[in-house]
Amino acid sequence: MRVVASLRQQVRLAPFMLGHFSVDLMSGLLPALYPLLVLELGLDYNQVGTLAFAYTAAVSLTQPVFGYLADRWGVRRLAPLSLLWSGLFLGGYGFVREPALLYPYAFLAGLG
Repeated sequence: MRVVASLRQQVRLAPFMLGHFSVDLMSGLLPALYPLLVLELGLDYNQVGTLAFAYTAAVSLTQPVFGYLADRWGVRRLAPLSLLWSGLFLGGYGFVREPALLYPYAFLAGLG
């Protein structure tokens, strides 16, 4: 019985763990895109740094808000939406051809 209870608890934590893993993974993978953005869109290092700041600022500033919402509504509702939201906007990086659109995409991805 103890094994079953432990397994249930782990299953309940899975959306939270997956969400946290994906945020950390995306934060680590984004710098790999920067040289491509420089080559494809002609960004300079100042623009790339601003892009990184937009994503990081959104992630950092919204963590307390979404932590509160997760405590109130439950992680199970927010975690899948968060993953979908971030994935859509980070995936949109590949389709953006106008450098000015990358900043809102980065910020909106960070909100996930």
